[in-house]
Amino acid sequence: MADHRYQRQTLFDAFGEGGQERLRASSVAIVGAGALGTHLAEQLARAGVGRLRVIDRDVVEWSNLHRQSLFIEQDARDKAPKAVAVRRHLALINTDVEVDARVADLTPRNAHELLSGVDAILDGTDNVETRYLLNDFATMHALPWIYGGAVGATAVAAGFAPSEDDGPCLRCVFPYPPPPGELPTCDTTGVLPPTPALAASLQVAIFLRYLSDVAMPRQLTQIDLWTGRTASVAMKKRAGCVCCEGRRFEYLDARASSWTTSLCGRNAVQVHPPEGFAFDLESVKARLAKAGRVVDRHFYVEFTEGAAAQGESADSGSDSPTLLIFRDGRTLIQGTTDEARARALAARWVGF
Repeated sequence: MADHRYQRQTLFDAFGEGGQERLRASSVAIVGAGALGTHLAEQLARAGVGRLRVIDRDVVEWSNLHRQSLFIEQDARDKAPKAVAVRRHLALINTDVEVDARVADLTPRNAHELLSGVDAILDGTDNVETRYLLNDFATMHALPWIYGGAVGATAVAAGFAPSEDDGPCLRCVFPYPPPPGELPTCDTTGVLPPTPALAASLQVAIFLRYLSDVAMPRQLTQIDLWTGRTASVAMKKRAGCVCCEGRRFEYLDARASSWTTSLCGRNAVQVHPPEGFAFDLESVKARLAKAGRVVDRHFYVEFTEGAAAQGESADSGSDSPTLLIFRDGRTLIQGTTDEARARALAARWVGF
């Protein structure tokens, strides 16, 4: 029976046994394990990819369950790190796939560590800045990467192959990111469950085509599931592109990155410690235990001051934000979108 696991896709002549062998030999990084990333991971695992590296900074919450495949209610109850939950569930789908879970936020500081050794990168992120960082890294190392987006009922996908002579990069098409607030987000527009599933399917299809020696499509594809409209935007290499022609990788430069980030749809802010910050989670945990409710969740410590210190759960409606403090000092402050307040809370409770 195992010999026939991939029979239906190898019967597809354009992919065939050769495509299956290349897929089995490939190592893919998925950046972001949310709505896009979980669908990407599941489809690639079922298709028989060799190795998956799943990188995500967040934990599973109830609001994720309507659109993020793989996750179950127990993951939300446990506030499981998304990357770890993906690895656990994929092990029940295909034991032949090697899954490397990284509980981390991709930044210029760690991009080389997190993305080295892969053959391709698939975008499951929810913010523009990280996509420009992916484009920098992929262009620098001549790696194919595949963009995806899902907002409302609109799914978008595009592939970039810097190794191809006439292959554009993201900055050929969009030289600079739009101003904050200009693009619709899941916060402002919402998202229907089939939208990320479709966007991820388009991304995986582009990757399988690429493995089959089909040139990366020079177009950005957009499909509106509500109206049924589809559109394609041609992408061309742009003369004088600062990234692929000028070889300037501005988003790999830490100075171009903000270390305080509001998370899409999460009523939460992420704060990074400064470079070189000395941090010991056990010491912080012991100190915080005297000031509030502390739960050790192995990959991070959950802390709530105020009413939660009397035994209320973090979901009980307390006005006190909850801090999720990871082992590298990175801290998610849940219950606020005020970045200044988040930085003040990180300074007060974590010490940076």
